[in-house]
Amino acid sequence: MGVVRRRWYELFAKLHLALAVLTMVAAWLHVTSGAVFRAPVVYLLAACCVYGVALVTWLLHVVYRNCSYHALFASARIFKTRSSSAQAVRVEIQLPRICAFRPGQFVYIRMLTLRNLAFLQSHPFYVYAWNEDTFSLLVERKSGFTASLLAEDTASPQLRTVSEAEGTVVRAMVEGPFGKPVDLKSYQTIILFATGIGIAAQLSHVRLWLKDLQSPFKVTTQSIDLFWEIEAEG
Repeated sequence: MGVVRRRWYELFAKLHLALAVLTMVAAWLHVTSGAVFRAPVVYLLAACCVYGVALVTWLLHVVYRNCSYHALFASARIFKTRSSSAQAVRVEIQLPRICAFRPGQFVYIRMLTLRNLAFLQSHPFYVYAWNEDTFSLLVERKSGFTASLLAEDTASPQLRTVSEAEGTVVRAMVEGPFGKPVDLKSYQTIILFATGIGIAAQLSHVRLWLKDLQSPFKVTTQSIDLFWEIEAEG
């Protein structure tokens, strides 16, 4: 089961949802008592109602975040990085409406017009830069979804032939932002650690702190030390 979860996580997750629904239906048919508001049927009904409310809330959140009078879904522009190994891309996402981001938050991204059935997959990424309705991600190439961001053809991956200024535009769906921001402005010395692509999460903090440090009366921070371990020079 662990091999299936690592190689086909999306299939693994969706299969669990389908099995959960099947289990609820089987349990309802098995324990039916003839009265909806009597145990144990009432417990199954309560569980279904809770899940239904959660599902409707999620749908409303997705619609609000990705739809407006001016645009339907977000627009994602994929840029090649200047790395010689080209194992990472920068993704700049334009939202249909203004969204407030905080350092350390992440979003779930679903690419709707990308190959390799990417529209069925939703993946979390840390936001490292943002303004009112645009935010940026750093995505490291692994396999599956992230590989398709760098490849024109997933069967024989080749780097996209677009320039850094041009980028490749696809439609996207955004969920979030999620995560509780951490306020460290009251500390004089801040030490950050990151490994590999994990630098994206720390960049969001550094960018905000450097902006605040331009007005020394706002914060007490005097120094920021960042230790970044990388596996390759690229």
